[in-house]
Amino acid sequence: MPPSLRKSVLGAAATLTTAKLVLITANDEWPEVQYWIKSSVMPSVFGQTPNPSVKKKIVILGTGWGALAAIQTLDPAQCSLTVVSPRPFFYYTPLLAGMSAGNVSYSSILEPIRKHLASFPDAQYIQAECDDVDFSQQTVQCNQECKNDGSPADQQPSQVSVPYDQLVIAVGAEPATFNIPGVRERCMFIKEIDDGIKIHHRILSSLERANTLLAAGAPDSEVDRALHWVVIGGGPTGVELTAELGDFVRNDVSVYFPHLQPRIRISLMEATGRVLGMFDPAVSAYATSVLQENGASLLCGAMVTKVDEGVVHYKTKSTSVAGEAVTLSQSVDCGTVVWAGGINARPITRHIISQLNDLSEKTTNDRTGQQRALVQTSPRGIQVDEKFRVRGLEEVGNVFAIGDCALAAGCSPTAQAAFQQGKYLGRLLRDTACVSGDAKEVNSRIDCYDPFIFHNYGALAYVGTSKGVAELKTVLWSNPLEALRSAAAGGDGKGVGVESAAPSSSTVVEGGKAFVIWRSLYFSKLLSHRNKTQVGFDWMKSGVFGRDISSPLGIPSMKNSSGASKRQ
Repeated sequence: MPPSLRKSVLGAAATLTTAKLVLITANDEWPEVQYWIKSSVMPSVFGQTPNPSVKKKIVILGTGWGALAAIQTLDPAQCSLTVVSPRPFFYYTPLLAGMSAGNVSYSSILEPIRKHLASFPDAQYIQAECDDVDFSQQTVQCNQECKNDGSPADQQPSQVSVPYDQLVIAVGAEPATFNIPGVRERCMFIKEIDDGIKIHHRILSSLERANTLLAAGAPDSEVDRALHWVVIGGGPTGVELTAELGDFVRNDVSVYFPHLQPRIRISLMEATGRVLGMFDPAVSAYATSVLQENGASLLCGAMVTKVDEGVVHYKTKSTSVAGEAVTLSQSVDCGTVVWAGGINARPITRHIISQLNDLSEKTTNDRTGQQRALVQTSPRGIQVDEKFRVRGLEEVGNVFAIGDCALAAGCSPTAQAAFQQGKYLGRLLRDTACVSGDAKEVNSRIDCYDPFIFHNYGALAYVGTSKGVAELKTVLWSNPLEALRSAAAGGDGKGVGVESAAPSSSTVVEGGKAFVIWRSLYFSKLLSHRNKTQVGFDWMKSGVFGRDISSPLGIPSMKNSSGASKRQ
């Protein structure tokens, strides 16, 4: 081989190796590398990884971030895995707002859950919804509800009972309506893939409807109502949806509906004093200015009180001339309302909480004879310990909860937290396996396992016109080589690969640079090469040819396209 070619090959190999090491560090995969070396490459040196004589039955409820991360870190040789969920796929939530505005296709951000079960010889997926858990018999009761999907009309729901040795509850959460009248009946939600598809169809339908009203000579008020889109909730999801809709109007509606563009209004309503409340106030102010430049109207301090057909009622607080606090009741006409106002526990989560408290009330203290206090004291989620064991069942130690359905100290209900929790729990279940499979021995090993530590790496949000905001923890930028060495040295599967004493200060990035970081990071976190190829092509297609403004036949009617999803 010529010296110049050899040099080029070695340089390319070094570059690829460095890139792989960086990805392993960024994705916290050093514990998996170490486990693979111990169990496959040099088992005689490190000792054979324990393989139970009888595989333990692990049941995972849900197919979200936490569930998928746990699946990816489990050892197929140790367990017989069953995944139960009505949703047979994982979807990439950071791009849901872009999908709702037609920037990416829904199929580009889906990943079949069966693909991740292929490496488990005994794995099975059951498309059903969990109705009940019998903790004494260690079984999960599931119900496969019949949908309007072409199944025979007389087909009865299928009842399935699934036994478990270890249970992972990762059912996520549902939109929180705060019992505000009309929200569930008249608002669209942005939580599931189905919701994004409905929003996209609704936006396109409103444009066509407004065009038809104009042609029919309808009153201007009817046209303006159809062209007013309201997003309620000023968190990252609401802000990104508002930004994506603004880009859609500026780049695509201006081309295909130029006569409608000046009449379109996009309003973002937030109950608190500013949008992106989890960010620094200066970052929030920058996001507000960009959204307004992109054509959105922001109503902060607007608390929604009721949603009627085509009308959103809200109240604001003001100060009178005399200096007294005054509450003003107002309303706004609109044709589309999207609710992005937070999350709440699902019915199955509330049922499990009630079950655990019932068990606690029936159990008396052996020494005093008095009833024990309730073990679950919050209706927002299942309380867990630092190993994600469900409170009230620690003595058994075989029921865990992660993700948005769990209340873990120091964790917020985000995809970042759920993914870290899932990885930790998958490693815990993998590393505490024993040959005998004895439940008491496994629980004793769990007691000795290092507790979970959540590492908040920052937050990102897209605010429109190819601009973003980012608050990134200094640990990401301070010394990558030191982070690499730390991850390699500490990747024992019991932590998360980064020193817990990392500084808590943040690096703030705004504008085009933050947008590049936003897209690059989210693109790199896509699960498969197929997803990356499709999303990359979607972005290129939207940038060059514009978004698709056609709406397929059979779209949801404007009256029936709302409603919360029951997906786990």
